[in-house]
Amino acid sequence: MDHPPSRDVLQARQRAWMQQRQAEMDRKQAVRSLGSVAAASGSGSGGGSSVDNAAVLDRLAVQIAERLQVEVRRENAKAVQDGAQVESLIERHISSHTCPICYELMAGKEHQPTLLFPCGHTFCAACLRMHLEKLDRKTCPYCRETVSSQAPNISLAQVIDGFVERQQSVSRGEVMPELLQGAEAAAQPKLPRQPYGAAPAGVSASALEAEIYAEQFRAFSMRSRVMRNQLEESRLEVRSLSERRQTAERVLEHLKGEAAAAAERLEAVRLELEVIEAQKAEQEAKVEQIACQQRNVEQMEGMVGQTHGQIEAERQRALLLVRNFNPSLADELQLEYDADLAAGQ
Repeated sequence: MDHPPSRDVLQARQRAWMQQRQAEMDRKQAVRSLGSVAAASGSGSGGGSSVDNAAVLDRLAVQIAERLQVEVRRENAKAVQDGAQVESLIERHISSHTCPICYELMAGKEHQPTLLFPCGHTFCAACLRMHLEKLDRKTCPYCRETVSSQAPNISLAQVIDGFVERQQSVSRGEVMPELLQGAEAAAQPKLPRQPYGAAPAGVSASALEAEIYAEQFRAFSMRSRVMRNQLEESRLEVRSLSERRQTAERVLEHLKGEAAAAAERLEAVRLELEVIEAQKAEQEAKVEQIACQQRNVEQMEGMVGQTHGQIEAERQRALLLVRNFNPSLADELQLEYDADLAAGQ
């Protein structure tokens, strides 16, 4: 025969149901509150898309609901708030170790932090591989100093990997062991929650009412702490994004300067090329002119040579005729002919 559940079991079930119900009510309340704020800001500014506002509202409501659920699961761990502050400090410290090129956290094999020598700047392995190997550049992407060697930044990689593991544990709802130290000693016995209208034995109605309001106070305190943490995280995220934007803008200005300098060098080279092209065209015209003159002179040379050959033949024939009539005169003319040939050579 089955026994009915004990009173303690029923109270535990009631507390669990109340916690779940409270979490859902908190989520709905967050949606209503944030919705009214978004509507007021949207009507005041007159800008922004309602679809974007709704998306931001849903995202923020889910985040707040998740925070409330985590707070409910850890309501007996008084050190959770201190641990959250420590995690926030670690997150702000680790967020500074993002790659200056792609702004990704340098975690994992693909984005392993790599140290350059001798300048000492650190980038993720993927960006360095693109910069040094694919783009065939041998200088630091930040300071332009020549890279002599590179090596994995093991110490930084261990710190970042440890932080990632802790963040994954927190996202799964696990409580860090150090946050639970002393929690049992700090935990104080609470008055069991009773149904409304029924005071437990030995407890007055006023004490019961006080406990009910105390429970409400603790619930509001938890919700206030969640909203405060969400506000702080949003501020830190805005600050981090602002710093990343400023860094990106500085890099953009640097690239604009390099682009302007490259454009100036390109313009100088273009002007020099124009001068060279003009000189080349002028020289080509000069070469063509000289070649034309050469062809004319060669043609003239052929004609003169042909005429000279004919004249020489006529002179030989005339000398031969003189020899037939006056040999002594022919000898004189022969000597003159030989002297003329010698002078021509």
